[in-house]
Amino acid sequence: ALVFVYLAPLPLLAVGLGLGAKAGAVAGVSGFMVAGLIGGATSAGLYGLLNALPAALVVRQALMQRPTGPAGGVQWYPVGSILGWLTVLGAGIFLTAVLASRAVGEAGIEDSVSTYLDRAFMIMAPALGETERATVVARFTPLFPGFVVTSWLVMTVVNGALAQGLLVRMGRGLRPRTALAALKLPEWMSSLLVASAAVALLAPGELEYIGRNLVIILAVPFF
Repeated sequence: ALVFVYLAPLPLLAVGLGLGAKAGAVAGVSGFMVAGLIGGATSAGLYGLLNALPAALVVRQALMQRPTGPAGGVQWYPVGSILGWLTVLGAGIFLTAVLASRAVGEAGIEDSVSTYLDRAFMIMAPALGETERATVVARFTPLFPGFVVTSWLVMTVVNGALAQGLLVRMGRGLRPRTALAALKLPEWMSSLLVASAAVALLAPGELEYIGRNLVIILAVPFF
């Protein structure tokens, strides 16, 4: 089942990159509805946020093009910029979680993460004593949101590359293959990373926690 969890965006991306953005949107809405019928509103919301929304963003940007001169050539939207906007989406999801933790009256995002991990380890590792569990939670908490979003970003990128590669091999891709050597990130990605690092180094308390995890997220495209 875990394998299928990691491959969940693949059919959405394959449909969108092979048949167009409208077909991709239909696939995303269909998946959202099925997730809701089987798992309820929470499952539908998670599916939409973690699978359908990033797939729609990637497909929309990947199929953007503009003519380049009278010879009929086209210039496709840069892959590096697609990766940049996908990373910004991940950072936005993290910041939304920060605001949500405040809205529900929690002490802050770091305390919310710590409480969640404590409950999770109580279920996953019931043999751990209270002291050992507290030690493990303390080690995971500082970087946990960044690692979660990083995992999601890598999953989406891998599925996008798989979908595009399969479509190009079958002659069904709407966009030609892009060489990895041609990958170039937009300059504004560096500015976001430096700004987050400054917050992590200079800001106190919760702002430092937010900045640190944003650095982890925003560093993904560079590596």
